[in-house]
Amino acid sequence: MNDKQTGPIQKIILDTPTFHDVPITPTLVNFFYGKNGTGKSTIANELRQHHGISPAIDDYELLVYDKQFIDRNFQEDALPGVFSLNESNIEIQNAIEEKTTQREKAKKDAEAKGTVLTNKGKELEAARATFDGTCWDTASDLKKDFPEAFKGSNTSKSKLANNVLSVKDPEEQNLAQIASLYQAAFDANSKEYPLIVKPAFPTPETLPGYHLLDTPVISSSDTPYANFIRAIGATDWVRQGHRHFHDTPDHKCPYCARPLPDDFEAQLAACFDEQYEQDLASLKAFIRAYDDGMTKALHILRENQNTEFSDAQLDAYSDKVSALESLVELNRHALSDKESSPATKVALKDTTKAIAEVEHIIDEINSRINGHNKAVKSKKTSQSSCKKAVWKHLAHQLQPNIQTFLKAQTKLKKEQETLRSEKESLDAAAANLQSEIAELASKTVNIDSTMEAINKGLTDCGFQGFRLKKSRKDKSKYQIVRDDDSTAKGLSEGEKNFISFLYFTYKISGRESADDERKDRIVVIDDPISSMDSNSLFIVSSIIRRLISICRNNGTAAPGDAPLYIRQMFILTHNAFFHNEISYNVISKYDSVNFYHIKKRDNASTIEWCKRKDPFSKQPALEQNFSPVKNAYAMLWKEYKSSDNATVLLRLTRQILEYYFIQISGYEGQALEDRIMEKKENFVDLAPDGTQNASLYHLASSLLKYTGDSQQPWSDGFDYVEGEEDPEQIKHAFEKIFAAMGQEQHYEMMMQSA
Repeated sequence: MNDKQTGPIQKIILDTPTFHDVPITPTLVNFFYGKNGTGKSTIANELRQHHGISPAIDDYELLVYDKQFIDRNFQEDALPGVFSLNESNIEIQNAIEEKTTQREKAKKDAEAKGTVLTNKGKELEAARATFDGTCWDTASDLKKDFPEAFKGSNTSKSKLANNVLSVKDPEEQNLAQIASLYQAAFDANSKEYPLIVKPAFPTPETLPGYHLLDTPVISSSDTPYANFIRAIGATDWVRQGHRHFHDTPDHKCPYCARPLPDDFEAQLAACFDEQYEQDLASLKAFIRAYDDGMTKALHILRENQNTEFSDAQLDAYSDKVSALESLVELNRHALSDKESSPATKVALKDTTKAIAEVEHIIDEINSRINGHNKAVKSKKTSQSSCKKAVWKHLAHQLQPNIQTFLKAQTKLKKEQETLRSEKESLDAAAANLQSEIAELASKTVNIDSTMEAINKGLTDCGFQGFRLKKSRKDKSKYQIVRDDDSTAKGLSEGEKNFISFLYFTYKISGRESADDERKDRIVVIDDPISSMDSNSLFIVSSIIRRLISICRNNGTAAPGDAPLYIRQMFILTHNAFFHNEISYNVISKYDSVNFYHIKKRDNASTIEWCKRKDPFSKQPALEQNFSPVKNAYAMLWKEYKSSDNATVLLRLTRQILEYYFIQISGYEGQALEDRIMEKKENFVDLAPDGTQNASLYHLASSLLKYTGDSQQPWSDGFDYVEGEEDPEQIKHAFEKIFAAMGQEQHYEMMMQSA
């Protein structure tokens, strides 16, 4: 498959009120034919505005010739000048070329630095995006629990990450306390709560009678009976028995049932002296004081569990209170045993630690209640404190990620700074070189040669009575003057258009300012021949063909002009004759030329790419251009090429021969026949046996016999019977006639374009 060369613009997507996503794949030179109103100017305007084109063409200068160009540039007293190089100063020109090379290298190096700088920026963006995402994900639970703390920063990942980075003192927080503070600060129904009570616990060591716990309480009486019961260790037993059974009937012993002595009560009372009774009273007082104090304290502890404060966290509190109650209960049992047997020794379980643990929890709960109440009293301050605490906690969680990101950010920013400095130096070097180039160019450029060339073009085309001259006000501009140097007024539209087109063509190879940066050009020409006569049209066509040749060859416009190249062209017209005039010699250049036909129906424009398979190629897959515009002569060839009817071919060959050789080339009919038939060897074939086959010669003679003779009807005296001639033989003879006249190239061109 034969391929197309590509220009700077490789694809165009037209999307306008009349073109709906219409694609174009241009090559170097692109012809667009369409009637008025089909959308040609729309295409030119879209190109001017760089709409829908790819890739970007920032490195090229796009020049568009159309009505807008004429309106914008054509003023009879202030047409911008076009600078072109003076060929006389080769030394300065060489210096310009050397500095231009240096400038291009500096620009290329700066562009490379810019690419690396851009990549570093992308790396930094990627690192930041990763960090932002980590912050966002890590904060997910906190955002659910403390939504008010994230208001304003929850709209984007970057905002949230910026807040994390702004935290100066990250610190782990007690989330339970923050939750309590948050509820008080942000709940509209929040209220103050009373503190839970820390009761006063009895201290056994400070209570009277405490010393009796580890001291046997016994009588010191010296009666025989007292000595006896003390000797057998039955003091408590006797005392208890007497207390429970001294009212026994018949005054008998409750244990042996014998009658008691008459003085038993007196003897028994004598067994317990006064000190003994006092110790018993002290012991009982101690037991009551301890029991009453602990009972009151434990009651308060149990009442504390009824608090309405939701953040009291009472599980641990209840466990500690239960542990304390168990110890108190054990002490009560011990005291009960002591009271029952005063002579025994008992020791109380130490409740100091258990009480301290309970009191510690009470302090913690009251601290939270105080914080809550304070938050309720001063909500704005509390809300701020709560938010700060949440962000401190989040920043603490993200410390490893923050450090990793900040380290990468510092490294990349330092690299960016270095690259930016290097790029700025290169840009400055390129700018300095451009200034030097401009200074050198100012010594070798002028607008005179361009002005003279345009004036010559006007004279050659027959325009008289006006010319270009340097402006009186600004020597860098032209003005149009009459022969008497007065400003020309009232020029016709055709004259204005022709001057504008000449100016445009010189602008392609020149510059409007001596220090303009030189760039390769993309040229767009939209219907340049409006209101022009045939002579102007001929010159315009010739100029455009030259520009097309430059584009296809990537050559310069002319020796001595600025070394700029036309890299791509787009030519649009509605004039069929003009279309053929500018394209006839490149229709066969499939590799670098495209033809398009613009059509419009129901206010929707379409573009047909005019290409087809080449039926005469030895490679059937090869494609060729075809023009959407055919003149009468081209139509004869098209019909000839496709016909296989002998009658039709005889008519077509006569018409083609007469038009090309008689009307165009100026031969007389008989003279033409004589000249061709003299070269009989071109038409005679030798048979294998050595005999001559002159049938092709006679057929060619028949084709030429009446060419140019307007007095003879087509069939008069023509020895021809329909169906007898072979169409392929007719075509073979026809081709031989062109070869005999040395016109093989014309034959091939017309066959390819047909």
